[in-house]
Amino acid sequence: MDPALLTAFVSDWGYVALLVLLLATGVLSPVPEDVLLLAAGYLVSAGALAWGWTIPLCLVGVVGSDAILYWWGTRIRTAGRTGWSRHVIRPERLERAAEWFGRFGEPVVTFGRLVPGTRAIVFVGAGLRGIPFRRFLLYDTLGALVWVPLLTFLGSQIGEEVGSLERAGALYGRVARWAALGVVVLLVLWYFTRSEESKL
Repeated sequence: MDPALLTAFVSDWGYVALLVLLLATGVLSPVPEDVLLLAAGYLVSAGALAWGWTIPLCLVGVVGSDAILYWWGTRIRTAGRTGWSRHVIRPERLERAAEWFGRFGEPVVTFGRLVPGTRAIVFVGAGLRGIPFRRFLLYDTLGALVWVPLLTFLGSQIGEEVGSLERAGALYGRVARWAALGVVVLLVLWYFTRSEESKL
């Protein structure tokens, strides 16, 4: 969807549209979650939305969509790879998620929330692995409390400075790459620290 059309739609329909679109990302919506967060911040800067409602609503929408993906994983675990799951989720991606969980443990959920491109497979993998929902929710919320304000603030700043959501998208791409690199470095350091402690 064109960012300008998306922004106009959310502006016209307000908070309900924002929440529904965010929740829809849990059922493979074609509208990326990060674009929605940038658009929300942009609309705050334009005066169409208010911070006091936008951030909590985005947090609910983001964590809710992640919970849907987690639920998909639990369904695959109990019912097997039948129907849609055979076509939507490739086995090699599930194997990669299983490898991440085996190496880094449950904090991979937080990592998945902070790195675009890994979220769906990590959250489905968490359900498939049988991670208790409360712990999934804890790790996911920790990541969302960082990512949601960051993206909405970025959208608002770009909106205030240059008035262009397309510019926000380009800047977001650069920020996301550096954030992903930072998270990977932290995870590797944590993994090796844990390994050294286990030898003591």
